[in-house]
Amino acid sequence: MRTFPLRCIVALAAFGAPAAAQSPADAVGFHWVGAAGNTAGPFCWGFQCAPDATTVSPGESATLLVRGDPYAVFVIGLSATATSCIPIPGISHSLVLDLPIYVAFTGTLDQLSPILSCPSGEKTIPIPFPTSAIPGTSLAIQAIVLPVSGFAPPSLTQAIVLTVV
Repeated sequence: MRTFPLRCIVALAAFGAPAAAQSPADAVGFHWVGAAGNTAGPFCWGFQCAPDATTVSPGESATLLVRGDPYAVFVIGLSATATSCIPIPGISHSLVLDLPIYVAFTGTLDQLSPILSCPSGEKTIPIPFPTSAIPGTSLAIQAIVLPVSGFAPPSLTQAIVLTVV
């Protein structure tokens, strides 16, 4: 009889407990969606050395989504190519962009996502692709996410290669 109240308390605590994210500590997402419907990069998280690829038209609008720990700082770099796969000590995943790398955007993952299977910090960046972009050229992008907590390491995202059509 004494265990009944204890079982009730445990059951209520389980229902009332906030759900934790189901992603690894180094999980970061980097997802491109063009107005023409072309997409590239993992929506939630994932990494491989081979960059994802998509096409973009001059003047096309797109959205770039960066995911990671809430309120983490991110830096998006760009380069002409992405053929490397260089591990960097202390940073999860590998650098895929080739040198030289230019900083395209910086920010904070200050938008919160209710999707429990994804990291809950995110930032949506609208991108108006230049109308002067020359068909046949490519541009590679990759981000690094620097969490504010000491639990998760800095993590590089999947790289994406955009080819102008």
